[in-house]
This record gives sequence, structure tokens and C-alpha cells, in this order.
Amino acid sequence: MAMHEFSVMQEVIRVVKESAQDEGIDTVEKIKLTVGELSCAHPPALETAFSVLSQDEPLLQHAQLEICQQQVVVRCRECGHREEIGEYEFICRGCGSADLEVLQGEQLSVDEYEGH
Repeated sequence: MAMHEFSVMQEVIRVVKESAQDEGIDTVEKIKLTVGELSCAHPPALETAFSVLSQDEPLLQHAQLEICQQQVVVRCRECGHREEIGEYEFICRGCGSADLEVLQGEQLSVDEYEGH
């Protein structure tokens, strides 16, 4: 397991625990994350980290982790063309420019959690 994903998941768990405590939630059933392709977080490693870390958390013992992977979307600053791109394809297909603005794909966020 990568150390980066382990520390990311520690922070996710801290945020969810704090919010659940504030909301009076005793059991979390599901945590939904968005993980952008450029976030440098590997979803299988996040899942492994969650499995390990949630074992010792009564609040999370029955929780499931749902990860939504987010594609990279860019906009060309030269011609305005907007598109999803694959890994390492940072060239505008509209005009060939490399002057691209990343609009999405860098995120790593807790979208929501469910519990009672």
C-alpha cells in the first residue's frame, strides 16, 4: 500500500468522523469519494487503506467506500476547445496548442457520506 494513499485516507476518515460527531451520527454506512485522474491517488490503494484503517473505528466498521473516478477535462486557451483527455495527452485536438487549462480531474474530495 502506498504511503500517500494511507495518509489521504487518514484525513478522509478524520473529516467524516468529525462531521458525523457534529451531526450526531453513530454509524457510517457509506462514504463517497471523487478521485480525479490527476490527483496522484490510486483508487485500489485508497480502498486498501480504508479497509485497514476502518477496522479500528467503531463508527466505520460496516462502512463501504464508493470511489467515483473523474476524467481529466481541459480547455484550450488558444482556441477555446474543451474536451476530456487521456493520460499524458496535453495537446489540444482542435488546434494543436499545448496551452491547456485543467477544468476537472485534479480533485480528491469527500462528496458525501451516509449514516444514522
